[in-house]
This record gives sequence, C-alpha cells and structure tokens, in this order.
Amino acid sequence: MKVSIIGRKVVLRDNFKELVAKKLSRFDRIFEEDAEAKTVVTLEKNRQTVEITIRSRGMIYRAE
Repeated sequence: MKVSIIGRKVVLRDNFKELVAKKLSRFDRIFEEDAEAKTVVTLEKNRQTVEITIRSRGMIYRAE
C-alpha cells in the first residue's frame, strides 16, 4: 500500500510518520498493493484532526 502523509499548519515529526505507517500496515492484508492511503493532519486553534482516505479498486474508504 502506498502511504502519503500531509501536515496542514503543523510540522510532523518522523516518529509520528513511522507510527502512521505502522498502523496502516495492518490494512495490507485487506487491500491490494496498488491501494493508496492518504493521511492529512490538520491543526486549527486547539483542535487536531486526522483524516485517512484509502482508495482501492475504485472504492473510497474514509475516516476522520
């Protein structure tokens, strides 16, 4: 699975990126190798959100 991590208004540390890759590696047994996972971390005032979008076989799976 291809994983991309984007930080909006926040600087992401390497250990956070490694943790995201480790957590998303659990989905390797469900999705094929050509699946794409996009992770967006946003910081607005005191609110932090993490959005994960996985695209595989024409389907889109999304979580926030």
